[in-house]
Amino acid sequence: MPGLMRVLPVVLCLLLGTSFIYAEEPATFESLVEGSLPLEFGTVIRKNGAVLTVTHYLMEKPYLSQSVFSGPNSLSVEGDKMTVLIGKELHRLTIPKQDKGKLTHDESFGTHGVMAYDPKESTWQPAENFPNFMRHMSSRKLGDMVGYVEKDPFYHLQIKNAAGEDVASLGTDKDPGKICFLKNACRWKDLVFIVDANCRDIMVWTISGKYLFEFSSREMGVDYPWMMSIDITDQGELYLGFTQERIRKSNGARNSGIAETAFLKITGLETINPDAESPKETP
Repeated sequence: MPGLMRVLPVVLCLLLGTSFIYAEEPATFESLVEGSLPLEFGTVIRKNGAVLTVTHYLMEKPYLSQSVFSGPNSLSVEGDKMTVLIGKELHRLTIPKQDKGKLTHDESFGTHGVMAYDPKESTWQPAENFPNFMRHMSSRKLGDMVGYVEKDPFYHLQIKNAAGEDVASLGTDKDPGKICFLKNACRWKDLVFIVDANCRDIMVWTISGKYLFEFSSREMGVDYPWMMSIDITDQGELYLGFTQERIRKSNGARNSGIAETAFLKITGLETINPDAESPKETP
């Protein structure tokens, strides 16, 4: 009888296909991926006489998700602090002073730099307010003007003044200036920067509706991101939030289904000449 009691648990484990002795821990995202995001640090963009310098930032505590669409939906920068909305969480990050190192969570904010976000209770509101990208969208202030994102029949940003009068339409039905998917936009002085998520580039327009140029994610030193949020400081520092898939250990594939949130900063906006000649349309 004692011998049977010793053998019985092993027999049950074999029959059930389980083991209470060698139970495995659930796999975490970090345990499934390898390497790091393929970022080209120290990238410089030269377009139409402008010289733009790109600085990349990773989070000290990597934020990994199961989809490239689960990332920094909105961000705003004040001084050396970046507030980022990811899902239903607000992250307060500190930007390194020497443009080197990683973004660290501000421990004085919420719990270890993270706070649950409830739009009804929070005084902080997302910089973007675009709930529906396929039809007429809610407004985003562009200084003393307002922009409406429309898709009729193609994506464009309709600029109106405070009186509701049309000022300009940013976006064309053919290249250059054709927008694949208008994800976000932000104004600095008389320039408007449009984030095209599907075509993976940032377009530069004047507030009066003149297309200047665009630069791709590859030119920004990022391989194939899903670009989500943008903010520009008064000093002319453009910040972009994006996600990109990591390499999966099991097969070495980039399309692993696991994405990491990252950011970049672009400086040198003052070198953009709004009077520069626009590229000719593609026949």
